Amino acid sequence: MPRKPDTSATPQPNLSRRRATQLAAGSLLLPWAVAQAAPTPIRLGYVKAWPSSNIPSNLVAAYVRKRLGIPVELVSSEPGPMWEAVASGRTDLTLTVWLPGTSEVYYHKLRNKLVHLGAYYQGTRLGLTVPDYVPVKTIAQLQSHHAQFHDKIYGVESGSVVNMMANKAIKTYHLAPMELVSSSTSAMTVQLKRAIARKDWIVVTGWQPLWIWADFKLHFLDDPEGVFGGVGHMDTVINPQLQRRAPQVVDWLRTFRLQQVELASMLLQLSNGQSAEQIAAQWLARQPESLMG
Repeated sequence: MPRKPDTSATPQPNLSRRRATQLAAGSLLLPWAVAQAAPTPIRLGYVKAWPSSNIPSNLVAAYVRKRLGIPVELVSSEPGPMWEAVASGRTDLTLTVWLPGTSEVYYHKLRNKLVHLGAYYQGTRLGLTVPDYVPVKTIAQLQSHHAQFHDKIYGVESGSVVNMMANKAIKTYHLAPMELVSSSTSAMTVQLKRAIARKDWIVVTGWQPLWIWADFKLHFLDDPEGVFGGVGHMDTVINPQLQRRAPQVVDWLRTFRLQQVELASMLLQLSNGQSAEQIAAQWLARQPESLMG
């Protein structure tokens, strides 16, 4: 009987073809593997409509992207959802934190789910504000001069904290017949600019940081009853998981600082039409390669 052919030593013509197919498949998977290895974007919550939130958030995003090499996604929302998102981990951090003052309710409610990294800006303040040429120095003195102010205090958005405080001040200091005129931040600043051009008397709801302090000579009215609270700061809070995911970012955030004059100047640039991204790029170019404090 003829023996079956011995195939053990026979060359396998499909072997090299199979190997080539495997290599080709591997090369197709390489971009996927590289993409999988890319760092997960850090999600930074902020309120884009608020210049004092928009500018610091864009500064931090620019630094982390360019200097630390980690992608950042800016996520804008209203303050309440923004705080809830950081606490739940849907976003990683926010710099829109005014303490003590406008952020206290959110912070005390959610503080056990957050890590507080400290203040990056000192000198936040809310109050009633007049041009320096107006001789009034205290809130109580407004009542004696109400006619010169046309019985109006120009406020911002209805329901805002500073508007609520202004209404409380009207009652506390017995300022009737003066009334608060709610509008918007931009409308309030237009009224202020127009009055200053004419040297008219005007009183507005003001706060620091805001660009008007870089453009006009103004002063807060003394508030002995403490209706508007005292001087505070802007802080950074993060979701605890960010410390594990990006410790180098957290280390840098602990050192990040902004000065009053510096921020006021950038807010003025924003009001004059520059984008927050342009301002952040200019700021980043001024920073040393290792910005640590």
